[in-house]
Amino acid sequence: MGAGVIVRTSMREAVALGLEELSRTLELLRSLGEEDWERPTDCTGWSVHDVVAHLVGQFEGAARPDRLLRRVRAARRMPGFSVLDGHNELQVRERRHVPPPDLVEQLESWGGRGIRAFGRIPAPLRRMRLSRLFPEAVAMPDDSLDFLIRVIGPRDPWMHRIDICSAVGRAFEADGHDAKIVEQVVGDLTQQWPGRAVTLVLDGSAGGEWVVGQGVPVAEVRCDAIGYCRHASGRPAARAQVSGEHEVAEALFEVKISF
Repeated sequence: MGAGVIVRTSMREAVALGLEELSRTLELLRSLGEEDWERPTDCTGWSVHDVVAHLVGQFEGAARPDRLLRRVRAARRMPGFSVLDGHNELQVRERRHVPPPDLVEQLESWGGRGIRAFGRIPAPLRRMRLSRLFPEAVAMPDDSLDFLIRVIGPRDPWMHRIDICSAVGRAFEADGHDAKIVEQVVGDLTQQWPGRAVTLVLDGSAGGEWVVGQGVPVAEVRCDAIGYCRHASGRPAARAQVSGEHEVAEALFEVKISF
């Protein structure tokens, strides 16, 4: 189908996706061995423990905006960091020495509170420009708190669950839940691709087939759905198979998506 028909996740759907993603992440974390927590992930410089500390901090900031603002103010004074990167680094530093079982408990507590708090923010407030907090947000398809809540909200923890699975050698079992998140990634790709049409075929349970761009497709990009999302986020992943006009296909494959 044409990717232009993809509709942004509703608030109710975003909350449901977020809570389901939280449940799956908690299940994964409770199955880890002690040694797994220190394994490096594809997030540069972060271990599994660091990734989880970041997630706890994200949800805590959603539930307690005062803590979010405190980190943002501190991040603006951190040399060598953008505001967003500094904010994320502070989340990791604050919980670097929290034992894994306690970190999981904190994720469960703050995760549910943060997701539901985001879900209660009224539409007028969600129109606030996110770049007022993080200047980097101007590069996103939609510089708004609404985009953060309804799209990035489920997507960021989802990708970090994939990071953890990759780090500890677990298979990532995708299903319809994951397909909804992948579809939103394709929706963002459509907004960022002004070129000629390309057929995007994403294999696996989370995938599908879409036409991205204008006119009749001149090329095809085929890739595993999870691998495509990892590549689009800037993480290492297998290359896509391309056919037709290779230059057009390769250019579309290299478009980066906000996670």
